[in-house]
Order: sequence, then C-alpha cells, then structure tokens
Amino acid sequence: MDQIRVDQQNLPKKERYGIGELLKTIDLKRPTYYDERKRIINKNDKYADVKVVIKEIAEKGKWRGSYTYSYRRIMPLLEKAGYQWLKLLYVV
Repeated sequence: MDQIRVDQQNLPKKERYGIGELLKTIDLKRPTYYDERKRIINKNDKYADVKVVIKEIAEKGKWRGSYTYSYRRIMPLLEKAGYQWLKLLYVV
C-alpha cells in the first residue's frame, strides 16, 4: 500500500489516489490499515521469548495431533519457568 503512495508522490495532487479510494478498492477498513501500518513499523515483539516458551509447553501437551493444554495448565508451568502472570496477562 505504501509503495503505491510512494509512486504517486511525483504526480500532481489532483491526479493522486486518496487513501480512502485505495482502501475501498481492496476492501480494507481504515482502522485496520493504520493498525497494520503501525505494527509493521514497530517490529520488535517484547514477548517473543515468552511466546516460544508457551509454544514449547503447548507442544508437550499435544495428544493425537491436537493441543490439549489451555491457559489453566500453561500458566502454572510458566510461573515455574520464572515468568510472572501479571506481565503475561496480555500476551497472545
């Protein structure tokens, strides 16, 4: 999306596409566009290490190819590993 806007910087303002027109064309809501743009700019995920640990715990709880551990089993195991639950409350 931003590449399209960069390409149009050289055009006179009357000939440029507006962001609303572009989003309508690709059927994307304006808040979604700005949220994704913000997410792309902020690439650092401060919970990346915790997500790896959660994935490892969930893999141990697999049975017949399905994940069987819910947060009630994962949270105590995370606490044993040294992660505090208040910090992890919003990790998904």
